[in-house]
Amino acid sequence: MPRILLIVLLLSAFSIVDAQQKKQYVINGEIKGAPEGASIYILIMPPEIFDSCVVKGEQFSFTGTLIQPAEAIIWPGPMSRMNDKRARLQCWIDEQPVHVSGSTTDFAAAEIRGGRAEADYLDYVKGLPANDDSMQMAYLLAYAHRHPDNYKVAQEVFFHRQSFSLDVMKTIYKGYSARIKQSVFGESTGQYLSAAEQLKPGIAAPAFTLPDMHNKPTALADFKGKYVLLNVWASSCGPCRRKNPLLNEVYEKYKQHNFVILGVGLDQYDTFAAAIRKDQVEWPNTYDPSPLSSKMMASYNISTIPYMLLIDPEGKILLMNPGIEKTDQGYILTDDKGNIYGRMEDVLSGGQGKLTRQR
Repeated sequence: MPRILLIVLLLSAFSIVDAQQKKQYVINGEIKGAPEGASIYILIMPPEIFDSCVVKGEQFSFTGTLIQPAEAIIWPGPMSRMNDKRARLQCWIDEQPVHVSGSTTDFAAAEIRGGRAEADYLDYVKGLPANDDSMQMAYLLAYAHRHPDNYKVAQEVFFHRQSFSLDVMKTIYKGYSARIKQSVFGESTGQYLSAAEQLKPGIAAPAFTLPDMHNKPTALADFKGKYVLLNVWASSCGPCRRKNPLLNEVYEKYKQHNFVILGVGLDQYDTFAAAIRKDQVEWPNTYDPSPLSSKMMASYNISTIPYMLLIDPEGKILLMNPGIEKTDQGYILTDDKGNIYGRMEDVLSGGQGKLTRQR
């Protein structure tokens, strides 16, 4: 398993640290060969924090606050060198001071002296099989059972949750220590398990509140009384963007028929706002700048995008991951298997319609 997961998504998801953080971290380092005033960058997750500092006398320093131990990626500028394996140093940080000693030629091999989080990480990776996904999953499973108080393990289990059965995930989660269950990845795992068991047509759609494009808190409950097509997308998601012209048509045609499309962008505000403008999207959108630790994504069991859900006026799920097709009979809705559910007009009138097609 690679240490960096979903880097492209992370780069579009930097967010501001909130007021709940209580633990201070300190990273001091030396980087031989770095010119005076050169930039050093850091990405910390979770939550997604991006920062930089300048080198003075081949020395650099970062300080800040954390809500829990977190993974950090440090690299010398320019920013594009983050994707250079020899330039990118990865470690785990907590409230214990961290010291880094390396050089510009191979910063990834820098010496790290850290706290418990780094020691736990090193213990996990030292036995990790190389270049064999099935063996890596087996190793993670066995290690998680033996080490239920390891933040790195909780991160890996959540990222690879689709690789394990629900029963296996339940067993791992049940064994977690109290602090791991209360961590970002522990909470997200718990919500994932709850959603995986309960998310189906006929149940109430999980509640969530996210900022809209005016940074006003917007809740799913604000749209109760309407049919809501929940659309989770991102500016960097090509398939998502290709759906927008059709969704624009559907919204324009049915927005006066007790229907709304509610977008959730897995993006930083500026990037998402630019995509909305370029695609001429007029339906309401919210955004979630921290997709890797998103409680909303976990509660809806979302692992890939685009993701859509049709919710009825009572707030109950009507269709899981529906499709919309434009035909000579109008716009039709399909279920997650491609079977026709009904015409939009019929569905929005409280019926299912009479069209039938099965695949």
